[in-house]
Amino acid sequence: MDTCTATRADPLESLNAEQRLAVEHGVGAGRADTRPLLIIAGAGSGKTNTLAHRVAHLMLHQADPQRLLLLTFSRRASVWTSPSPSTTAATLKTCWVWCVMTWGCHPATSGLRKRALVCRSIRACSTARSRCCSLKSQAVLFRTSSHSAALELELTRRQIPFVKFGGLKFLEAAHVKDMLAILRFAQNPRGRMAGFRVLQLIPGIGPAHATRLLQAMDVAADPCAALDDFQVPANAAAPWQAFVQLYRALRHPGNVWPADMDLAKRWYGPHLERLHLLVPHRFYVTQQSAMGDRHLYAARSRFIPDALAAQFDTQVWPLAAAQIASSRGTGTATLQVRDRARAAWR
Repeated sequence: MDTCTATRADPLESLNAEQRLAVEHGVGAGRADTRPLLIIAGAGSGKTNTLAHRVAHLMLHQADPQRLLLLTFSRRASVWTSPSPSTTAATLKTCWVWCVMTWGCHPATSGLRKRALVCRSIRACSTARSRCCSLKSQAVLFRTSSHSAALELELTRRQIPFVKFGGLKFLEAAHVKDMLAILRFAQNPRGRMAGFRVLQLIPGIGPAHATRLLQAMDVAADPCAALDDFQVPANAAAPWQAFVQLYRALRHPGNVWPADMDLAKRWYGPHLERLHLLVPHRFYVTQQSAMGDRHLYAARSRFIPDALAAQFDTQVWPLAAAQIASSRGTGTATLQVRDRARAAWR
């Protein structure tokens, strides 16, 4: 009895025209085109699948798998593109594993190795500049914006100008400016710019109160005493006392680095969550009945979709009483058309 094995006539038939063109470039039907190939594609466009087909297509045309190096950004993509061990000996790594093997560095490595990587980057930059290579001709690539923080600080310290694409510079982030302002205001009680920023972090303290306090501290013989004696609104009394205690601790002569940074971080933590971590989208609406023209916060689904809602803790304020629903009558609802029409224009 004969056994027939079904084989796919075209192993690339699942690809679209653009993906197929990328896979066949310089190989097989695209043999005539020997130019280097650069592909720019967005999320969900099938990049990983195209890479896997590219490797398989190269091996089908007798490419030596030991001369293939495929770099991906994530372990998941690395696993997805990995052929079976029996078919290839190609080198397949994430770019981070490859960096460890080549440079001895890793995004999650120790502080000493991070420092070594930053110094190596600075040294390479200086060497390139000495060879008449302009700064605009040099670039450092990072997977995420946060990975560049150490290098940004070192470039700033050495007064080497740079431009960052894909996010704010480390020292331009709001929370970093807040922390620096706290330390600067403690070091210089008459520093109006730092003080004005810090004081408005305190709930209940606005620009007017901040200005009055800074003016009083500016003319006082003892600025710290002026801060202690300053009268704040009643609703700001508790957070104000917490700030006064922080300020006294930061001004204490026995404080040494980095103890003052730890004090500032512990005080600033709750304000960071309140001000910067999760802020819903706001929209300015016009001609809204009853409410008038004003800013409104968007619904939760605009910035946290239902697919991700399960990853967050949900809490409602104020807490709804269980008996409210049962206490409602089951009678027919009454619609007061006249009252609602009048209320729309109040």
